[in-house]
Amino acid sequence: MTALVPEYMHGVLLGTTKKLLSLWFQKSFSKEIFYLGKHVAEIDRRLLGMKPTDQMSRLPRKIEKT
Repeated sequence: MTALVPEYMHGVLLGTTKKLLSLWFQKSFSKEIFYLGKHVAEIDRRLLGMKPTDQMSRLPRKIEKT
């Protein structure tokens, strides 16, 4: 399995991260193999379990809408 982590310029400035998140979680892609919407609770559990360093200004937060 290959992993790709977009760097700041492509991931944030060019909108790649936003596009990936919409593909992974939009219900319109629920039939696709890459769809992660059915795993939101597990992803939230892992995100909230992270312990970022003091240099990080934003803490992880839930992606599931409450």
